[in-house]
Amino acid sequence: MRTVPVVSGEGHLIGRITPKQLTRIAADEANEDMLLMSGVSGEARSDDTVFRIVRGRLPWLLAGLVGASVAATVVGSYEDQLAEAAILAAFIPVTMSMAGNAGLQASAVAVQGIATGAIWSGDILFRLVKEFFAALFNGAVAGVILAALVLIASMIVPLEAPGRLAIATSLSLLCVTTLAAMVGATVPIILDKIGIDPAMAIGVFITSSNDVLGVLIFFLMATTFYMS
Repeated sequence: MRTVPVVSGEGHLIGRITPKQLTRIAADEANEDMLLMSGVSGEARSDDTVFRIVRGRLPWLLAGLVGASVAATVVGSYEDQLAEAAILAAFIPVTMSMAGNAGLQASAVAVQGIATGAIWSGDILFRLVKEFFAALFNGAVAGVILAALVLIASMIVPLEAPGRLAIATSLSLLCVTTLAAMVGATVPIILDKIGIDPAMAIGVFITSSNDVLGVLIFFLMATTFYMS
């Protein structure tokens, strides 16, 4: 079809939509989603004034600050454990990075599926199950690699109970990766169902929530398997 007719409720022709218009609309929507996923207002433009730049970015940065503060609070609540085993601090950025990356990957795929119509109501459960097993496999591989690195490092530098440390860090990576991916896959779908642009989930929300969950899970695993 060269054009799509637009008719009124009575069936009268009132206009048309051309492929060029549809392409422009699709490009505008994709650009808006890209900005939202980057933690920038969907209305941001390259020629914005300083005031508009600040207004479009500062709220997202402040939201990220809140998330980071919550994560820092979680870390601070385990101050005694860190004082007893300072080596745990070395694995905090690893855990937070894996949680953030796993969540962003899953949410990006979910947003793309929603935008293109590839995800529909009857397909959601099947896709979430696939996402779960994929995340479980990825987390298991990453956990095994991290455990091997811990054991190798223990041959070079002195580490207390390297076997228990390897188990704690690998299990935390497995749980963090799996949980973060499930959060990233489900939140955009939930937002879409309640009428909120799912691209908003990819920015600060997914990153901050997974940072908090990642740190919490890491210390729970560390206290259970390494410091028990």
